[in-house]
Amino acid sequence: MNINPNNITVKRTARYFINGVDFEKAETVWFLLHGYGQLAENFIKKFQILDDGKTLLAAPEALSRFYTDDIFGKIGASWMTREERENEIEDYVNYLNDIYAGIKKLLNGRNVKLNVFGFSQGTATASRWLQRGNVKAENLVLWGGFLPPDFEIENWNASFNSLFIVTGSRDGYLPPEKLAEGEKVLNEKGVKYSAKIFEGGHEMKESVVNSVLKEFLL
Repeated sequence: MNINPNNITVKRTARYFINGVDFEKAETVWFLLHGYGQLAENFIKKFQILDDGKTLLAAPEALSRFYTDDIFGKIGASWMTREERENEIEDYVNYLNDIYAGIKKLLNGRNVKLNVFGFSQGTATASRWLQRGNVKAENLVLWGGFLPPDFEIENWNASFNSLFIVTGSRDGYLPPEKLAEGEKVLNEKGVKYSAKIFEGGHEMKESVVNSVLKEFLL
């Protein structure tokens, strides 16, 4: 039997969360991209320190939700898998572009500073969006993950002005030794970046988020 794959493009409903900010007063936009198995509503709450009345926080939720336990109690979301990889990347890049375009309308087209934050699986999502979506951030923060292999690092300054990398001392996904390997490449390519290792694992405690953002960006 011959089996031939086929694809169609469909409309679907996605969701994202923003903080309650006066759009006329917003000077900065933060795109906050959660990790594998998380939900955007919970993720955005880790960034209360940024809710200063002048900052719009936008937390898109990945398009594929699933149950994360055996009793169908907890739900998380994933940005992609290796199945239909390129199509899934294109879908979420277009999705994030649409959200960003909508936010610019809310801001009446005003030029504001864009910062992008990705955690875990969200680090690759953030990096690919900036490069493939032709969007440029002032600051890109990658927490518990690194630039994906398909990121064209030679063209980094078309995607962001500054890169900040954060990982835990016991992070199994981006251990300090792997970070050191990545830093070597960044230095070779002339990427403007800073890196921080905190005491902990593959996690985002709000207290650590607060201290890191204060040190780097506030």
